[in-house]
Formats: sequence, C-alpha cells, structure tokens
Amino acid sequence: MKTPQKRIFLLACLGLTVATITFAGKIDVPSPPGRPSACDINVNWCKLRFLKPMNNGGSRIQFYRIEFRKKESARWIFQGNAENQFSYDDIIQAHVDNRVGAVPVAFRVFANNEIGRGEPSKPSNLITFEDCLLYTSDAADDLLCVDLGGSRIIKKKKPSLSLIHIGRISINLRKEVYQ
Repeated sequence: MKTPQKRIFLLACLGLTVATITFAGKIDVPSPPGRPSACDINVNWCKLRFLKPMNNGGSRIQFYRIEFRKKESARWIFQGNAENQFSYDDIIQAHVDNRVGAVPVAFRVFANNEIGRGEPSKPSNLITFEDCLLYTSDAADDLLCVDLGGSRIIKKKKPSLSLIHIGRISINLRKEVYQ
C-alpha cells in the first residue's frame, strides 16, 4: 500500500520533471547586441566592436550578421558574418573591409542562433574609412602638412628642431605652427 507521504512525494517529483521539461523546451531568437563602435580605422578596413546580447534566447549564438548603410541612404547592405569568438568574452570584434570608399557609413549587428535572427543593434556612429595620419610634403614651399584624422592641417617649416613620434611614424617638426 502507498502511504499519503509517498503519493505527495511522487506527485511533487513528477511536477518538477514536467516543469523542467516545459521550461527548457522554450527557446527564442536572441536579444539585440550592443551598439557597434569602430576602432583601428584604416583606408581599407576597420575593426568593429560590440557587446554580446544580454539574452541568447536559450540557444548558443552561432554568428553575428553585420550590415552597413551609407550616410545618405536608408537601405542596409549585407557586409558579412562574424563568428562567436570566445564564450567567456562579452565583447565581439570583427574585421570589416571597406566597400564604399571615402563615404561615411554606419553599421548595425544582428545575433543569430538556431531559431533565427534577433533584432538589430542600434546603429553605430558614422565612420569614414581613411588613414588617421596623412603626410604630404610640398617641395616648393618646403612645408610639411600633416592631417590628423581630417580635423586640422598643421603646416611646419622643415629643418627640424623637435621630433614627434606618432605610432610607427616619426616626424621632425619646427616649433612654429602655421594655419
């Protein structure tokens, strides 16, 4: 004969098993990844960084879809897919090739799992693929022109008195700045 305590115990175990199976069976698309930001921008490529989604939808993220949009366009264009790199890292980094020239573009990212594609991230700020340091020399005026990210041109007379080192480039400059 089954006692009332054994019946209650069996019903409780059965209920937990059914609840566990029901909960584990529900998976959905992932939430949006974090807003992408470009770093290491170059004429030919840049690195795009973004945070993983807060919720993977109950299934492993298989890849991230990257799209771009030109400044004057409303149409998003497929750029490529980025693989999920390390499960313990919250930041994903993707190498993005320049397909638009010197036109400003914005990026957005989708996360994909076995169910499908989630909502897109917020668009990135506009970026332009260009070198951050452009160097030209005008032999006629004997001037050195340095364009720092397109923001300002510094013209210096050559024979130098001081040395400025920026990344892999060393430039000899005088103290006077002409604008």
